[in-house]
Amino acid sequence: MAELLKIMASPIQETSAQVATLVTLVLTLLDVITGSLSAHLHNEFSSHKLRSGIIRKMQNILLMVAALFIDVALLGGMQLPFSPCYLALCAAFIVMEVKSLLEIWAKDHPEISDTVEHVFGVEDDEKDAHA
Repeated sequence: MAELLKIMASPIQETSAQVATLVTLVLTLLDVITGSLSAHLHNEFSSHKLRSGIIRKMQNILLMVAALFIDVALLGGMQLPFSPCYLALCAAFIVMEVKSLLEIWAKDHPEISDTVEHVFGVEDDEKDAHA
């Protein structure tokens, strides 16, 4: 039993997985906070939208847990130096959260949204609606 627990915990014991987890969770939290502040700034705050957003974030976290179990299955007792599924998923979520933060930032700073769009390929939703 102890050996099974050791195998199950191995993907999250490596430093890269811990850093990826921390970065993903912090960026997720920042996205929720920044999105809420932006909604208040534009008088668009909706508790329904907030709940929907939080539910989607929780689904992402549950997918991260599923990826950990997939990594445990892939490791199968072998000590690989990385967790392929979990780290790839965290990397995808990190990119998604950074893009979301940039979208919010561009919406709240219209004077530089063209620069943000050009440099990062992030478009302001309102500008698209007016096009």
